[in-house]
Amino acid sequence: VAFADVNSYRSTYNDDSVIPVTRQVHEVGHNMGLHHAGEWSDEYGDHVGAMGGGARPDDDRRCYNGPHSWYMGWYSNRHASIDNDSSTYPRTYTLTGISSWTPNSGPDVILRVRDDTGIFQGGGFYVMYNRDVGINAGTDEAQDEVAVVWGENNPRRKSLLLAKLDVGDTYDMDFSGTSKDVRIEYVSRSSDWTTVTVRLTRI
Repeated sequence: VAFADVNSYRSTYNDDSVIPVTRQVHEVGHNMGLHHAGEWSDEYGDHVGAMGGGARPDDDRRCYNGPHSWYMGWYSNRHASIDNDSSTYPRTYTLTGISSWTPNSGPDVILRVRDDTGIFQGGGFYVMYNRDVGINAGTDEAQDEVAVVWGENNPRRKSLLLAKLDVGDTYDMDFSGTSKDVRIEYVSRSSDWTTVTVRLTRI
């Protein structure tokens, strides 16, 4: 058993639940203001990052998903953002996994497609290459795939994992009521698996 107060210093664990590192990362995430990471109707269903559920072995290594990492400002020099009503589509982006992040310039780590004018103003789809190595070697879902997660400006609202893409897959980002939906296509992956290319088009 473990629990934590949101936006507070207090997290509590029993003897067994304190052992997995990602259990601590999960509860400290609540301390930092994060809600759970879900998939469909399962509040803990997103096993990509630490704020969902999934297996938690003692040596588990998992970080946070796209909207949670964005909210906390992690990898901020590698953030890319585009509004769904932008006039610059189609756009192509190169993404790398969080374990390849450095303070220097390089491929983007998180791509946000945001609704800045419609009924979801401030919310957006967050795209990450969920590379299954290094500090993220314990990710329990969408390993080495492109994860698309819905998140809002308020991190106390749960995020939702919506798509897990392999090369050639597409997903339509539905900004219902705006007539400005966006399709993401997972175009290619580098031969060493360190980067991927995605393309965004208006539909």
